[in-house]
Amino acid sequence: MELGAWNLEFVNNLAKIEEIYHAALGKSPFERAAFLKESCGDDVELRFEVESLLSFDEQAADFIETPPEDVAAAIFAKKRDENLIGKTLNHYCVLSILGAGGMGEVYLAEDTKLGRKVALKLLPQQFSTDAERKARFEQEARAASALNHPNIITIYGIETAENLDFIVTELVEGKTLRERITEKPFSWQETLEIAQQITSALEAAHAVGIVHRDIKPANIMIRRDGFVKILDFGLAKLTMPNTDSGSFETRDQTAPNRVMGTLNYMSPEQALGEKVDARTDIFSIGVVLYEMLSGIQPFAGASDAAIYNATINKNPPLLSESNTEIPFELDLIIKRAIAKNRNERYQTAENLRLDLQTFKQDSSAANFVSLSAKPSKSNFAKLIYPLAALVLAISAIVYFAYFAKKSETNQPDVAKHFNFSQFTTSGNAVLPSLAPDGKTMIFSSRQSGNWDIYFQRVGGANAINLTKDSASDDLQAVYSPNGEQIAFRSDRDGGGLFVMGATGENIRKISDFGYHPAWSPDGKEIAFSATTFEDPTDRGQFPAALWAVNIASGEKRELTKGDAVQPSWSPNGERIAFWGIDNGGIRDIKTVSSKGGDEIFVTKDAALDWNPVWSPDGKYLYFASNRGGSMNFWRVSIDEKSGKTLGEPEPFTTPSTFSQNLTFSANGKILAYVQKTNSMNIIESEFNPNTETLSKKTTEITNGAKINRNPSVSPDGEFLAFDAIKDKQEDLFICKRDGSNLLQLTNDINKDRAPRWSPDGKKLMFYSDRSGKYESWTIKSDGSGLSQFSFDSEPYGMLSFWSPDGKKILQNVNQNYPKIFDAEKPFTEQTPFQIPTETGADRCAMAYSWSPDGKKIASMRMGTQTELFGIVIYDLASNKNEELTNFGESPVWLNDNRRVIFFDVNKIYLLDTLTKKTKELMSFAPNENLQGITISPDNRFIYYSLQKKESGIWLANIE
Repeated sequence: MELGAWNLEFVNNLAKIEEIYHAALGKSPFERAAFLKESCGDDVELRFEVESLLSFDEQAADFIETPPEDVAAAIFAKKRDENLIGKTLNHYCVLSILGAGGMGEVYLAEDTKLGRKVALKLLPQQFSTDAERKARFEQEARAASALNHPNIITIYGIETAENLDFIVTELVEGKTLRERITEKPFSWQETLEIAQQITSALEAAHAVGIVHRDIKPANIMIRRDGFVKILDFGLAKLTMPNTDSGSFETRDQTAPNRVMGTLNYMSPEQALGEKVDARTDIFSIGVVLYEMLSGIQPFAGASDAAIYNATINKNPPLLSESNTEIPFELDLIIKRAIAKNRNERYQTAENLRLDLQTFKQDSSAANFVSLSAKPSKSNFAKLIYPLAALVLAISAIVYFAYFAKKSETNQPDVAKHFNFSQFTTSGNAVLPSLAPDGKTMIFSSRQSGNWDIYFQRVGGANAINLTKDSASDDLQAVYSPNGEQIAFRSDRDGGGLFVMGATGENIRKISDFGYHPAWSPDGKEIAFSATTFEDPTDRGQFPAALWAVNIASGEKRELTKGDAVQPSWSPNGERIAFWGIDNGGIRDIKTVSSKGGDEIFVTKDAALDWNPVWSPDGKYLYFASNRGGSMNFWRVSIDEKSGKTLGEPEPFTTPSTFSQNLTFSANGKILAYVQKTNSMNIIESEFNPNTETLSKKTTEITNGAKINRNPSVSPDGEFLAFDAIKDKQEDLFICKRDGSNLLQLTNDINKDRAPRWSPDGKKLMFYSDRSGKYESWTIKSDGSGLSQFSFDSEPYGMLSFWSPDGKKILQNVNQNYPKIFDAEKPFTEQTPFQIPTETGADRCAMAYSWSPDGKKIASMRMGTQTELFGIVIYDLASNKNEELTNFGESPVWLNDNRRVIFFDVNKIYLLDTLTKKTKELMSFAPNENLQGITISPDNRFIYYSLQKKESGIWLANIE
């Protein structure tokens, strides 16, 4: 039942209705009648409105799990909308209502000073004179604003305007955990990902003496990119350490036996009105995890008394007993979190997080077998079942003993001794470099419109733009070993590497090409890569060598022959670390002598490893990797002189789901890194091919934590195929054009990418590494009939697709021009035709679409060193290429066989291939990039993958 379905005819004195309603809410029917008669007097209309609202509460209770006062607040908010929408409170223009609850309504507003969207949480007017309610409202603002953590909602301020008290917070777009659970239970893998973020946030809150006391699904928001935010600190308690137990106790108490919170998620001690500490939040987390996995509240009942009884006296059944997909080990973690006796519970959120993290890493191993696997029935059942019970019991004992010891004495995560704090809040700061003395930092940001290099004091708040004199992009800045100079990449003066003074003076060019500069320890040379990248998963077009340039003379020398990017020079100057892509598409860390020579692998496995950084003492090589499930830091002990590794990689986990760009001070006691949130979803925009206009109104076809990319529309225009990345998997999906009827075609550890429909709509062609290297494959649209098409794509195959008549197949092969095959012959009988190269060995092209008449192919051409994109049209009749632009990628033909649409970074263009004129159709925000584009058969809709990136720099100090 929706609130909008109940039509109340409110009278003008709304505040009077609210006042009487709340006073009558807790009274019995007999008491209520007498009270209403006294309060409303002869005002029949006023009494009718209050009685109608109270009656609605009883009806609503049958349909929604919402307290009556919350229902009322929502209804009052709907009426109050008429007066607030469009009004400006201080410098916040109210746009619409987002929601309502017992402690206030939440509105969407625009901060007219800073030009950003925010959320305003208003204390209801009838509570403004209620000292306790107002104190709780202010307590929420103080509690949350005292915290600085990526998984806790950011409080911008608490303000008053026109007799309204309100909290200003960041705008969190997404769904509450409550909304998401009602759709369907979470998988245990999704639950782990979210649980780690929740526990990380509470770990930070508990560390400064704040206990939330109302952890529940409604107070946990999941953004569209899968990032978690904890809301509503209205019941938070400030606590002080208990030096005897190491736990926290409340510093100030509510009235004796006063129970506050949400009953289904309260710990037994909280439900009984006893003194609470941080362990009450741990109990609530366990309850939430149980509900996420099962869709059922573990402590429920038909009445408050029944819920109390369940919370205090009953234990819910293990989830793995009814769902064998849920690992028994995860059951044990939850069981310990919801232990009745707080002394038997996890004592800190950190211990809970570490156990979840360790279990996640262990469950990612190839040999992981869940203890919840059930034996099949047989004649030996009487023997097997007792034996299985014994094994489970022993396993549980060993498991708890192992985790207790590991959490308290031998946790391997080397980052646990660091204190993390946020350094920037702009949302687009990347590529930090700490000065050797650790007192200042430089970084790159787009806050002025283009990429610039900023300087900021550690502990300060004002960033100074060092390159504001240039309209070109300046980024990838790094301090020299003595901190007196800065090397950086710039597009100014034709592009290349530059050096300037530590405060931006005396800029000079030292190389006409290059990216990601790295200083030698003596400050005489700079190592650099010949190409760059936005994301480690995006690059893969060309092998790029590593170079070194003498700063004084400008003389260059080549260091590597294979693929090498993002160098890091060892402290002793003898080796350079980097990462590259091998012929199978795997990204690994390597080192090479600073004089050049043979390359030595540091990592060589299926994980995505990149961004290597030497520790200041040269004993470790740090790097970013997804080997633990999310992108975070790892390190490996290494011999700095030989490059030989001395052990296995170990985690260096930061409080982030995606970390990159690590940098150290010279003494190793301060480090900085970038915390990044990254989402990519498929968007639909309406297109008019006659007026050549693209509607600004867009529809999001996909959402969630996955990276959804490379859309392809079916020949009938009714379905979309795409690939999606989540954790270590890259799989194929199909859905209807409105996002419904989602069907997953592949589900394994192989990387399946860039699906394209056959002309008859029955099959899809894609490229995959499932044979050991990237080749072209086909699969039916129902997920059956998986078949390999190509078998010798050297160095590896990429995007492939059919001709419009289905008789030919075009395959792109890395480092080569596209090849055209006969679709009706086996691969072993093929003599493919290769589209010719005409513009030199430093260029290659990737074909992207075939014109509907089958006469031309649109490609994107790229330079091997600068990755300069451009749109190229190949004419099959003349056997010639024509380059029409020097920018842009992913060209797609319109039905007229003349025009193509394409994109360039964050803009969509239309190109007339006859006049060679381009027209911009749409532009996006600086932190938004496109990847992959397609158009419906009738040319009325354009689909594309839109990537949204937010990044901030964090600091850590060793204890």
